[in-house]
Amino acid sequence: MDNMILLVATILGVMVMAWVFQGIRLHKSYKGDIYASLYGGFLPYFFRYVVFRDCSESGLLRSQIGVHKLVFSVINNEEKQRSRFCVIFYNKGIMVLCYDRVTGEYWGSSRDNSWNVKRTEADGKQHLYRHYNPTKDMLAYLNRMATVFPDVHIEARMAFCDEADFSHLHSDVKTIHFSDICAELREVKAEFLSDDEVKAMYKRLIQK
Repeated sequence: MDNMILLVATILGVMVMAWVFQGIRLHKSYKGDIYASLYGGFLPYFFRYVVFRDCSESGLLRSQIGVHKLVFSVINNEEKQRSRFCVIFYNKGIMVLCYDRVTGEYWGSSRDNSWNVKRTEADGKQHLYRHYNPTKDMLAYLNRMATVFPDVHIEARMAFCDEADFSHLHSDVKTIHFSDICAELREVKAEFLSDDEVKAMYKRLIQK
């Protein structure tokens, strides 16, 4: 019996240590990104990502919009840039988020190949950076979604971290902060879809 208890304790200890190391690594990508606004905190995201290995649902979103499904994806384009997307299926249709964690003051328009981002660095000086404009990728992604779901209401948003200033960004796609996501989802006006329809849309996309 003592050997069995020791074995179980050893296994649990190894699992906990593995989770701790994974948690430390995961927190680096979590900090300042969209996940806090989708999952409500690091621990819910950690359990979804590491323990359950299923990030397609969120307790926070369930409390705000009911039954839903999440799909994360990345477009690697010809310019070797990466545009990140989160698709949210719920009872009002589909919300496509193109999200970016870069902080600073954004300048530009949808027609520009790249945007200017001005921010103050640790040295106290302001620096200006060129930042890839994901609008073209967003439009391509929306076209794909419209092809797959021609009869479903689709909304699109460019989502930025709360520290970003996009007041000088002239985008054809509505821009929001990460903290605005739940409110945007609730405010959509569209035909109501059943829970089964929401789940069916999710399955249809991930099987493509």
